Amino acid sequence: MIARHDELWAEWDRLAQDYDPEVSALSEECEKLEPRIIATPAHTEEGLAGKQRVIKITRYAGRAGHPEQATGDVTALVDAILELDAARIAAAVAGT
Repeated sequence: MIARHDELWAEWDRLAQDYDPEVSALSEECEKLEPRIIATPAHTEEGLAGKQRVIKITRYAGRAGHPEQATGDVTALVDAILELDAARIAAAVAGT
């Protein structure tokens, strides 16, 4: 999912420069992927980094220094998911 989002984001940037109508379709697919990426547990450091990258570039739930875009409950949800992901990864690393 993260790799697909990265591909869409790169294509979106390219097409947006020329105001291509395909941007709407890319936007819709990204919007469907973003909450799934955030809600899917990260089991590796790479997965958590990818999730954090998606949150940062999309400013999901007002994250990445944009509190004026915060949505309250969603922000808390994102924080909780990231905290749980980090704890799960740390436990897995400590267990190996």
